[in-house]
Formats: sequence, structure tokens, C-alpha cells
Amino acid sequence: MVACFVLPPALGAWLVTADPLEHAGAIVVFGGGVPFRAMEAAKIYHQGLAPTVWLTQAAPHEDDLELARLGINRAPEYVYSEEVLKKLGVPSAAIQILPQPVRNTAEEVRGIAQAAAAGDIRKLILITSKYHTRRVKILWRALTPGNILAIVRYDGDPFDPRHWWRRTDDAMAASREFLWDRQRLGRLSDQIRRLVVPKGPMTAPRGWRERFRQRSPLPVDVLQAHHGELVLQSPETANPPS
Repeated sequence: MVACFVLPPALGAWLVTADPLEHAGAIVVFGGGVPFRAMEAAKIYHQGLAPTVWLTQAAPHEDDLELARLGINRAPEYVYSEEVLKKLGVPSAAIQILPQPVRNTAEEVRGIAQAAAAGDIRKLILITSKYHTRRVKILWRALTPGNILAIVRYDGDPFDPRHWWRRTDDAMAASREFLWDRQRLGRLSDQIRRLVVPKGPMTAPRGWRERFRQRSPLPVDVLQAHHGELVLQSPETANPPS
């Protein structure tokens, strides 16, 4: 019964992660989350932590294409983010639109890393929404060569990780992250080696290993209680409870 009350807040809190701010070569605003992500980027820019702000651009969705066929043009999200930045005092010369349209977060991460490598930038501040930070961090570690440091930060959006089920928008956002596509993660299974999840004691029941493999959408093989933390590990590094 206690788990029914403890688990949902813990799941929401697990989604949210943030790194300490440092000086970087650029601030990157992930697509979506208008206007909050751009607002956070402007705030960090005015702290003098990076000289430029990058915006990614999403590939057109089916609804965009259908509207275009009807002769109705809808501005893409990055246009609004650019306007937010300008309204908040970021000069046009400091705003860069990354040229490659992207369909998902994985493509976004690859495109950002390529742009950083092309500009010889070794440190970036990545801005996304609270619920999206864990996924960005996982994908950055899995899909980039490791020579570019990503400082993952979240914006001031209204997502409440401790009570994510109370608002429809929060519930939809959290559910999308919890149910992050199994097949897509499976393709990353050889690259993702270790993922630390929220602290808490755990007793492993009999048969836990097989049930975990069958049910978990994550590309890992072992769940281990280690130093007071729940740790997802690959078989090469794991020493799981029996």
C-alpha cells in the first residue's frame, strides 16, 4: 500500500535532472516547450555564460503538410522561440537556427553534436523541459562521441514531477517519457552502459531478473541495489543480487 503512494512521485522525480551551470560555447534550445525553453535560454545568455543561442527546427508534421495543402501556412515553433529570445533582449546576431530539420530527440542530439564539432565547441548548455531532461542526458551519452560536454538544464515550465498525474498535460508528458519507445531504446542497448535512478532501498524478489527483462523498456539487463542507489547496469559491469 505504501508503494502506491511513494512510487508515482518517485517516478516523476526520476525524470528530472540538471547539471551545474558553467561557461559554454553555446546555449541550445530543444524544440518544443514554447515559450519556456527560450525564456530560460535568454536568462542564461544574460548571465554571460555563453555567447550564442542555438535553436533546433522540427521537420514538418502531417498536420503542417495538410495545412500547407490547404494554402494555410503555420509558423514553425523555432520562429516563436526566436521571437521570445528577441523580446527578452537576445540580439539577432547571437541567435543561430540549426539548418537540419529533425524528427525526434535522437536526431536533435546528433545534429547539435555535429554543429558543435563543426564549430570546435567542447561545451554546450542544453535547455529542455523538466520531464525531458533525463531522456536528453541518456541520448547525449549514447549518441555522441564523448568529447563534447553537455550541461543539461530545464526551463520554468509548470510540470510538477511530484504530482504529475494531477494535470492532463503533465500526465501526458510523463507517460510519454515512461513509455519511451522500446524499439528505439533497444537500438541503443550496446551504447548505454549505466544509468543511475532515484535512491532508495530495494529487496529483489525471486525471479526478478527474468521479469525485469520481460517488462522493462530500458536497454539494460541487470538491476542492482548498490551503495544505497538503484543502478541499471550492463552485464559487463554488474554484480546483481541473487
